[in-house]
Formats: sequence, C-alpha cells, structure tokens
Amino acid sequence: MTKDFGSIGRRRQNAGWQWFVFGLMFGLLLAGCVFTFGLGLVAFQVVTVPGIAIGPTNPPELRIITATPLPPTATPIPTLTFTPSPTVEVVVELPVLPTATPVIELSLNNPPTGNLQATLDPSLLLLPTSTGIVPVAPAAPTSGVPAVLDLLKTELVQVAGGSFEMGTTVQEAAEAVRECTQVFGGACTLAMAEDSSPPRVVQISPFYIEQTEVTYQQYMAFLNHLGARSHINGCSGQPCLATRNDADTSNVSFDGQTYAVLDIINDRPVVNVTWYGASAYCQILGRRLPTEAEWEFAARGTDGRVYPWGNPPFLTNLAKTNRPVPELETDRGTMPVGSYPAGASPYGVLDLAGNVAEWVNDWYDATYYAQPVAAGLNPQGPIAGTEKVVRGGSWDAMPFFARAVHRQSLVPNDKQSWLGFRCATTTNETVATTTTTNPSTTNLAIATPVPNATPDPATLGLNNPLMPQNNVPTLAPQGVPITGAAEEVRSTTTP
Repeated sequence: MTKDFGSIGRRRQNAGWQWFVFGLMFGLLLAGCVFTFGLGLVAFQVVTVPGIAIGPTNPPELRIITATPLPPTATPIPTLTFTPSPTVEVVVELPVLPTATPVIELSLNNPPTGNLQATLDPSLLLLPTSTGIVPVAPAAPTSGVPAVLDLLKTELVQVAGGSFEMGTTVQEAAEAVRECTQVFGGACTLAMAEDSSPPRVVQISPFYIEQTEVTYQQYMAFLNHLGARSHINGCSGQPCLATRNDADTSNVSFDGQTYAVLDIINDRPVVNVTWYGASAYCQILGRRLPTEAEWEFAARGTDGRVYPWGNPPFLTNLAKTNRPVPELETDRGTMPVGSYPAGASPYGVLDLAGNVAEWVNDWYDATYYAQPVAAGLNPQGPIAGTEKVVRGGSWDAMPFFARAVHRQSLVPNDKQSWLGFRCATTTNETVATTTTTNPSTTNLAIATPVPNATPDPATLGLNNPLMPQNNVPTLAPQGVPITGAAEEVRSTTTP
C-alpha cells in the first residue's frame, strides 16, 4: 500500500477565512483587555481623561502663585493749587547777652571784692550762632593759669643773685637771746638757735619771689577752683587747709559747695594751710615754694642783716609779733599783707618778719648746716625728712623767732593759725617795680628807735578788730595774754 506523506502541511484552498476569524477574535480580545486595563487606570485616577470624572468629586485645589504680579497702574496725582496767605512775622526772642565785665585794677590798697568766680564763669557767656545759643568760654590767660587765679596772683619782685653768709654765729645768737630775755621778757636760750649754725657761704642764682604773703581771697579762689571738698585731699592727695569744721582757729567756712571768709579778712594772709596746700597753690600758678636759702637771701641781702630792715635792736613797729603784748583780745592775729612797708627787705619783699610764719620747700634736718651740701650753689636742703622748714616768725611769737636766720619745722600736714606761705619762681614773669636799695648795715636810720616816742597804734596793731560784723573772733580765744617765761615755753614749739 502506498503511503501518501506529501499532503501534510498543505492548506486547503477554503482555510483563509478561518485565519481571518482567528485574527479578528484575537484582536478583539486584545482590545478588550487594553480597554478594561485603561478603565481601571481611570477608575483608580492613575490616568485622567479630560471631561470624564470617575469616583467622588475632589474639593477645589488651593494653588499658590509664586510669580510676581505686575505693578498696579499708577494713580494720577491731582494737581494742588495753593492760595497765598498773608505774611506772618515770626519773632524769636534771644537771651540778653551779659554786660561786659569792667577791667579790675588790683593793688595792695584796692583788693577786689565780690564773687570773681561767678563773674568769669564760662556758662554765663552766651553768643548766638547759626545753630542756636551755645556757651563760649572766655579766652584763657596767656600763662595757662586759671583766669580767676591769674587775676588775683601776687606780684613778684626780682632778687638778684649773689653770695651771702647763711646762718648765724654764736655771737649773733647770744645777742638775740639777751634781747629776748632782757628787753622783751622772754625765756629764749642758745639751744633754740643751734640748728641755724654754723654759718657758711651760699651762692644764689637770680629768682623772683612774691612781694607779700598769699591772702585769704587768693586761696579761697584756689579752693573754689578745685571744687567742693577739695580741702580734704585736693592737694596732691593730701589736705590743703583746715576749715571751721576741722579747727576752732580757722576762719574758712564751707557749706558743702563753696569756701568763703568774711570780706574784712580777704586781704590778710591765709593760715591753717598745710605744706601740701601751699605747694599746690604755687604750682597752679606755675610757681613753687622758695627754698630755704632763697627765702633767707631775700630777707637778708648780701650784707648779712639779722632782720629784713637791718640789725638789732628789733623795732616793734616794723613787724607784727607778740611784742608789745596785745592789750585787747582782738589785737591778737594777723594784719593785712603789706601793712609794714618800712620793714621791707633789701629787695622790697614785705612781711618776711612776723605776721605769719611761712612754709618753704626744704625738708628739715637740725644738723644740715654742718653738712658740705649745705654750702655752695643753690642748696636744696636734705633729700628726705619727716618735717618741712618754716621761716619768719609770726604774730604769735617773740621777736627772737622773727630773725631772718631763725629756723623752725613742722610735719607737712600740720595746720597752724600762725602759719602761711608765699611763692617764688625762676621764670621771668612781670614783676613789681621797687626803688628799694640795699642799704649797708652802717646806714640804717630807719632802724633807730625814737626815745620816749608813743607808738602809732596803726603800725603796732593795737587797734585791730578782726571781725567787727559779728561776735565770732578770727582766732579762738586763748585767755589772758601770757607774758615772760611762761609764754616763751609755748613759743619753743610754736613761733
């Protein structure tokens, strides 16, 4: 039997439509699957179709616009028309400028009065400017010294340089002791003069010294310039002066803001001042305290006189001491500076004997005169010490202490009712003119006593009420005046 293998895989002619049907059905099936899948995507909101919403409606979406919007159209500014109004005059009242202060001429016989601090207060000087009213300070003095102090400062006198014998001899000291005990009834001894010897030759360069002692008016201006409470530690960190709150013998009142004294004592030498207070006052003027050698040379000159006006005897009408014994309690105390012009030194310096004793610059050493450094050119005193030298005697001391050679000493912070000062300088400032010559010790007619003459009360200080406006004396009452040896015991520690 023949097998027919050649008919396998051949199409019959009527099978094409079958493949068409198979393809169509497959295509429809595939399209249905795609459609069904698409509907699922739409149903689950994976794909969104515009205009067709399936499922619940969502609320409106909040959108944030980050683009900068265009600026709004500018609103036109309406044109304003101003109607002129009547002119209004504005008046601005400016403060009245102070009247110019008249020039004050100072002299020993015409001291200024009143509150000079207020007169020269810069806050009182107002000038208009383009920006308003501003204070204008007064022109500073050319010397750089505060204006008030510059106005009040004491005139200087020139002391020509030269050589002189500083100190005292045993013979001179013995004569002074004799005068003290036999003429004035004191109890002086040679031991009181030991620290003023031996004499030695000293050379002094030219310098200038104030003609009179510093006054209350000058020192009150100084303290008020320093400010309130400056008397406590305003002088190189040390006390300057004792007020009435500090000492019964003080004349200086302090109300918490201002320092003042009664006008009647403005021209008297300031007392109760410490060495620091004296030095600070001189420094603010551009001056200094004189050295001990300068002070003695200004008092003695080159001819070695014992008192500024000459040699013994001591004349009670040429200096204020405690001789003659005061008759009244009000006779005790100082006199106005320059009250004894006849007692001037060879250079015209006044009050170097009596009135008030004076601080000088040097430290004190009782044996200093015996040391080589005490001689030669411009000795400056010991380089250190515990006390400062005091010179000149006072109203409260025997004439023995008013000798130009006599030395005393106190601790720098001490304050005494008989102790003041004056300043000196080596600067060539404007100085007072004087016609005083340097008389020799053999031509001292002014020192010749007049027998049986009645002393002039004005020169002896016998009519000297210090504070007639009230019942408070300048100095605390010290009892009945002491005479003789008892007084001299007190004068060995105070002049």
